[in-house]
Amino acid sequence: MSTLHRCLDKNALLDDHKCKVAKLKEEQRAAAAGQVYFQDITSHADPAACTLPYGMLKPVNLDQLQLEHRHKGCRIQGTVCCEPIRSTAIQLLLMDAVDDSKAVKVRVYNLLPSNAPMAEVRALLPEGTRLAIKEPYYKTYDGDGSSGIRVDNPADVVFLQARSDQELVTDKKKAMTFDEIKAAGNAAFRSSNYTLAQALYERCRLQQPQNVQVLSNLAAVHLCLKKWLEALKHAQVGLEIDPKHIKCLYHCADAAMHLGQYTKAIHHLTLAETLAPSSPQISTCLRTAQELQRQSLGQYDPGKLFLNQQDKAVSQLANFTGPLKVTHLPGKGRGMVVTKDVKAGTLLAVCNPLAIAYTDPLDMGYQFDPLTGRKNDRSQTNLITKLANVSMHNPDVLQQMYALYDGTQQSLENTPEITLFNNQLPG
Repeated sequence: MSTLHRCLDKNALLDDHKCKVAKLKEEQRAAAAGQVYFQDITSHADPAACTLPYGMLKPVNLDQLQLEHRHKGCRIQGTVCCEPIRSTAIQLLLMDAVDDSKAVKVRVYNLLPSNAPMAEVRALLPEGTRLAIKEPYYKTYDGDGSSGIRVDNPADVVFLQARSDQELVTDKKKAMTFDEIKAAGNAAFRSSNYTLAQALYERCRLQQPQNVQVLSNLAAVHLCLKKWLEALKHAQVGLEIDPKHIKCLYHCADAAMHLGQYTKAIHHLTLAETLAPSSPQISTCLRTAQELQRQSLGQYDPGKLFLNQQDKAVSQLANFTGPLKVTHLPGKGRGMVVTKDVKAGTLLAVCNPLAIAYTDPLDMGYQFDPLTGRKNDRSQTNLITKLANVSMHNPDVLQQMYALYDGTQQSLENTPEITLFNNQLPG
């Protein structure tokens, strides 16, 4: 049997996976007893997702996978055939959609927070879940030398419906009605299990793509996950169906504010306020959008910002850049200079951090790094994780990250426009 087919043998892979599950549970018991400390981190790989629509991707089966190759323009489909486990990535086996004797290892990074409990992993990807992976990268895994698919951007994982209406009718254990799925999503949302809520609402949308309430719920859950663009997209689709849907108006405005689109936010909130004039939430959000728009023009009121902390409408700061530019200074490197004469006291810039990470006082902020054999400040890992996550869901932030000086001559000379840093609020 060839190496490739050996790697696709479902029974052999299941045996290997069961051993991993047992080993992981033993490690978790040791960690709980204080014998060793484990800290999962998010992948540092390029999180860029496939940009092609799902329907334009060519389906391929497992036999067609080529090692060390990203299958551009293709997708694979299959069924989760094991209990998923989580270390640095969520690890599972995906059974081939055509030949149920074959399966492939899959490692999905960045799908859930590093501290997500295993119960949440199992709830999101139970055995029997049908998935598709866009433009799969089939590679040899570092460490054990086995092969499998690596997914860095969870947007490349597509949750599929049951195979047919008949399967929905006959398989009562796996099938759920629209109302049952929506109720489960609402329950997950109320318990702050936003990733599970998103997956359930997506299943609702597959059944009823024109349901405005589902689109509104998806916008709400993406806001909670700080995925501003996705929230804006779902809210706007809902408004195309029902232009006066108050929650979609509100969610659209909320997402627009986080993207620095204050005029759009004010427009939607003004309409929402005329439809629901007694809503204090909408009124407060409208005042916040108006204040942020003033700030984005350099009009900051220190009295409001620092002396009136109880006013939620002025508790945020918009980014602002005055007469500045980034330029290459010969012999000195890249620098920021003024573009005209300025007086003392002139406001030059206000910039929110892209991400903030704190040291956990409970364990003095240190973690054991098995790669180096040393203890490192955990906030460094958390900061990288947060930067990767915020860049994944906001292309403006990704541009800002890539615009920073990376130590090369090319980066030194390719100076970004200062306006690039104007349109991002903190999460």
